[in-house]
Formats: sequence, C-alpha cells, structure tokens
Amino acid sequence: MLVVMVETRVDRAVRFGHGEHQLEKRSCAIGRLTTLPGHADEVQSLMHAAAKVTRHEDGCLAYWVHHSRDDPNTIVVYESWASPAAVTAHHQTAHMDGFQREAASLVEWPPQQELLTPVLPRISAWR
Repeated sequence: MLVVMVETRVDRAVRFGHGEHQLEKRSCAIGRLTTLPGHADEVQSLMHAAAKVTRHEDGCLAYWVHHSRDDPNTIVVYESWASPAAVTAHHQTAHMDGFQREAASLVEWPPQQELLTPVLPRISAWR
C-alpha cells in the first residue's frame, strides 16, 4: 500500500515555530454552489480555473473544489485564508468578478457560505 503525506502551509507554519496566534487568525469557509441542470461540467471548469489563480493569492492557505458524491450538481469549495483581510482581498479580485459574471446564469445564486473557526489544540500540545 502506498501512503503519501502532504505537508500543508499550516503544517510548515507549525513546524517552523510560528506562533499559535497566527493559526488562530485564520479564516476558513465552506462554500456551496448548486448548478442548474446540465451545467455542472461547465461550472466545475470555471471553478477549477478560478481556483488555480486563487491558490497563488497572498494569504491563501487552501482552496479546494469538490463536487458532492450525493448530488453532482452541488459544488463544494473548502477555503482557508491567513486572515480576514486576505478573504476580503480575494473577493475583490478580477478572476472572482469574472467567475461571478460567467457563472451567474449557470448556478442558483447566491452561493451558500459557512464560516468556520479552527478548533486546534495548542501547538505546544503537538510537540
């Protein structure tokens, strides 16, 4: 059996001793889009293009696009940002404006968003 370990930016922050306060400032969210019938592939393609650019934005720790196993018309995005300011800047980018314009007639609008708060043990407990 092959097991692949992936180190995230957060893992690196912990490993290199960045303080707990940095992790506690993160902003995480789950976004859900429901595509209109027959448009799931098109919207997924638009989402993947936007995600590719988004992952290079300052403060982006994770931005992963999924589709629901139970409903292929539901697209779920997990995102993690270094700060609320990074999230705000992300929503003001040209590629997100473009995505909204292109997807507006292909999805139920507006998308749902659930904000998350990390529940982490103190870093000192990890060592």
